Amino acid sequence: MTAAWSSATLALLLAAAGLAFALAHRGAPSWLIWGATAQVAACISTALSGVFLGVESVRDYNRLNLINVATPLLALMTLVALGNRDLGAYLAAWVVGQYAGMIWALRRVRDLVAARERGQGWGGLSPFFRFAAVTSVANLAAFLNWRIDTLIVAALQPRAQLGQYAVAVQGAESLWLVSSALSIAVYGRLGVAELAQSAALAAKSMRHIAFILLIAAAILFVGATAIIHVLFGSAYVQAAPVLRILAIGVAVSGVVSILATFFIQVGRPQISLLLATMAATLTALLSFALVPRMGIQGAAIATSVGYAAQVLVGLTIFQRSTHMHWRTMLVLRREDLEDYARLRTLVKRVATRT
Repeated sequence: MTAAWSSATLALLLAAAGLAFALAHRGAPSWLIWGATAQVAACISTALSGVFLGVESVRDYNRLNLINVATPLLALMTLVALGNRDLGAYLAAWVVGQYAGMIWALRRVRDLVAARERGQGWGGLSPFFRFAAVTSVANLAAFLNWRIDTLIVAALQPRAQLGQYAVAVQGAESLWLVSSALSIAVYGRLGVAELAQSAALAAKSMRHIAFILLIAAAILFVGATAIIHVLFGSAYVQAAPVLRILAIGVAVSGVVSILATFFIQVGRPQISLLLATMAATLTALLSFALVPRMGIQGAAIATSVGYAAQVLVGLTIFQRSTHMHWRTMLVLRREDLEDYARLRTLVKRVATRT
């Protein structure tokens, strides 16, 4: 809990500094000021959501996400219904949604914080602030790793090519819905169990992710053209080859979410920082080399190589830390297949009740 509060405090200071910077510069676009204002709430909500995952309250985690999305959506729908087409009003509605989520999260987390942690002095918080600082930088590096390729395409390619690439990125990153969902489900358990148990749970999660994403990526690879045509129209079918390349990279990188969660939860966020920084740097260097020659396909290749390198290094560190065999980390076991049988039974039971 204390780590979450220190993370929230650090996030507030960083976001407030960004807002002050935006306000201090005359002529700054209004969207920048609105965005900086919203980030104060968004950063705090993100930090506090770790409390919900830490106590395995996925319901509260989902409620926070729902508030952040539903509140501005309802406000936007109201504005549209009233005939308001002002961009500033839309941005204001978005900001209101972020603060609504923040207020709810603060009230909910307050009820979860133990009395002994609330009474802890500032001196005892210094280790948590250091942990939060490293974790925050690691998250920033991860964000850059996810978006550095798009930024380079925007700088080196025409806008039309950027649009094609953005469609391919959105399609490929949909595969992460699986890995992120599983990471959320095991987040709390990885932090409270013994190291050996946490490692075993992480390995089991990675085996499931690798198996599911392999199948999903194969479907996306084969049906790339048809999927893009149905979802985005014929104007974007040129993104299909790029989507195929990115699907391979994203499928390979699926286990990164588990690795990052594991290292953070066992108190080693510097490894997550190392992995994200290395991947972002490699992706950037390859993108600058390949995009001028190969266009957006070069960016996709650079991104996939960066993801693959991140996974290889991450799994190597995980293997040396836990002494697990590579097969244990990536290949399904009979007990894993039994999990799917139990899941099938559970789904049938739920379907029968409804």
